[in-house]
Amino acid sequence: MPIEKGGSRNLRPTPERRPRRTNTINTMKYDDNNSNSHTAFQPSNRSTINVKMICPLCNNEHGLPDCGEFVKLNMSEKWDAAKRLRMCFRCLRGRHMQATCRGKPCKICRGGHHRLLHQERTTREGHEGPDDSRRHRAHGGICKQC
Repeated sequence: MPIEKGGSRNLRPTPERRPRRTNTINTMKYDDNNSNSHTAFQPSNRSTINVKMICPLCNNEHGLPDCGEFVKLNMSEKWDAAKRLRMCFRCLRGRHMQATCRGKPCKICRGGHHRLLHQERTTREGHEGPDDSRRHRAHGGICKQC
């Protein structure tokens, strides 16, 4: 069964079109009767695969932001856990770079971190407290708040 006739098609989905939690697989069927037209390849079967999120901290079926154990940690422990688990500090969902993350900024300060990693500044302006300098080092100093 020939794969191509009369040209090629890129069937790989682009990153913008990929869903985050569900993957769709299309099976293409070649139709010899329509080999000279653009309709030679027709979808013959469409199936959906649900991807379950597994928490990297407790191994239950939820993401890190929904983890009861993570939420109970103090701020310093949350930053340490996110760093140790190599999670994105902006979305806490993936092992990708914060600079390329499409997640929303902090809902509290609009900074480049997840709201669960937000920490109010309690020291005088212009002076970093111990937690501020630790947090700054933890994410490479790219937090807009720091």
